[in-house]
Amino acid sequence: MQLTSSPRRALGLLAVGTIGMSTAVLGVTGTASAGTESWTFTTASSGAEQTSVTLLEIAAAASADCTVSFTVDGAGGGAGLEADGSTPGAPGGRVTGEISAIDGDSFDLFAGTVGGTGENGTAGAAGTNAHGYDGSAGNTDGTTFWGGGGGGASTVSRFDDSPVLGAYGGDGAVAEASGSGAGGLDNENLNYVDGVDGIATNTGAGVISGTVTCVSGDAVAPGAPTLDGYVDAGDGTAKFWFDEGSDALDEFESYVPSSYEYKVTDGQWTAFTPGFTGSDQLTGTITGLTNLKKYSLVLRAVSASGTSPESAPVEFTPFAATPAPATVAASVGVSSVRVSWTPPADAAGIKDYIAIVAPAGAQSSQDVVVCISSGTSCTVKVKAGMAYGFGVASRDALGNEGDRTWGENPTAVVPASAIAPALPTSNGTLGNSDTDGTIVAGTPVTLTGAGFAPGSTVELVAYSTPVKLGEAVVLADGTFTATVTVPATLTNGVHHLVATGVDPAGNVRNLVVEVTVSGGTAVLASTGFSTLPYLGTGALALLAGGGLLVAARRRNAA
Repeated sequence: MQLTSSPRRALGLLAVGTIGMSTAVLGVTGTASAGTESWTFTTASSGAEQTSVTLLEIAAAASADCTVSFTVDGAGGGAGLEADGSTPGAPGGRVTGEISAIDGDSFDLFAGTVGGTGENGTAGAAGTNAHGYDGSAGNTDGTTFWGGGGGGASTVSRFDDSPVLGAYGGDGAVAEASGSGAGGLDNENLNYVDGVDGIATNTGAGVISGTVTCVSGDAVAPGAPTLDGYVDAGDGTAKFWFDEGSDALDEFESYVPSSYEYKVTDGQWTAFTPGFTGSDQLTGTITGLTNLKKYSLVLRAVSASGTSPESAPVEFTPFAATPAPATVAASVGVSSVRVSWTPPADAAGIKDYIAIVAPAGAQSSQDVVVCISSGTSCTVKVKAGMAYGFGVASRDALGNEGDRTWGENPTAVVPASAIAPALPTSNGTLGNSDTDGTIVAGTPVTLTGAGFAPGSTVELVAYSTPVKLGEAVVLADGTFTATVTVPATLTNGVHHLVATGVDPAGNVRNLVVEVTVSGGTAVLASTGFSTLPYLGTGALALLAGGGLLVAARRRNAA
């Protein structure tokens, strides 16, 4: 450990000589023997092994873990003067706390100055603090009271940063409420390290004192980094992401990595400077790689305490992106989109193409379909009733996608299978939840089917007179399941439920099941009478007259 007083690099020889020897041993042997050493310090001019310290620097063995115990006393407030005599100022506050430290850490110790004394004719000056937590000057009416100045706070900061511990300065004294100066920090200790408030007793200048304790043990290497499973391979390059080993996440431990190294396949370890991502992950980039050659990447961390184990390997293959098709186009069919393209002028290195078809304006991967072809077109089955955007990318021999060309406008709305006006020819049996073949009008029934084109739309219809019951989208295995409600107005008797769609080859496919409906509209009993067409009043009169005439003739004949 190294203790420094003003000027900032003046050495505390006792501490440096002791811990410096341990550091030298570490440098020669690579290990440090276990042991504990401690030293005391103070900002005051006496009372500790190291005195008048304003900058505390830690110089310890690489494997040493140190703890700095601080006692911080704010400066007292200045005395005030009134007609009946002088009154002493209030004592400064006290706070104690511990902070972990390692080799190279430093702390600024800024003790406050005591508040000035109010005298006949002059109010007390404000106590000061180098972090800006000054007291305020006392006040006076010029004739009856002269207030004491508030004491400056005492503060501790780390790495030239904001204070982490602070004890308030005492208020200046005077009976008149407006006469005394307030102490720095306004009677509130500053505490960012789980410190503990103590009893305020100090009436003089602020003091910061404490003990540094360092425990050295066997050197501990950092933990192995963790590579992200994805490597962004490019044209002769690779960018990777990784997390530090779990041991390296404590910034106050001696095994924090000082550098990182990577190795690809059977190459040499190469040091690199990691980049930052705005999160806990770090990044690295490798160049000079051979395209279409598979590599295995491993990382390790290096510190003064040793080298970490290797990370788990991640494989990747650099590649140069193949060019995009020159043009793309699309046309629609029943529950389908056909995408076509023109190859680029230079098609070298292209093995095949991948077309992507997605609902126009889609913000997710739902209903997105792809097809792969070594030719210049391919057809995908899609959900009917929507327009689709489309694009095509070329791929190399390893399946790496190159640049993509997108269609300038979406397709037309994809049509569903046409509903036949009469019961169509069946290609199979439609499954339904009413296994006895009877259903009740106005109630739900679950229909199932198979053998349809994945992603296509199936129309569900009741016959004789076709009534659309609903539709379903076919799953990846060619099946569908849908629950529909049988219309309450369906007449009682025999009907047929039909699922109409397309099979994987694009041919019309109909699944049919015969059901008997009850609870619907009653069918009138047949009397053998068919209603006549409307003939008009005159015709009816003639018909009536003719009927009477025939009847009369029959009576006469009788």
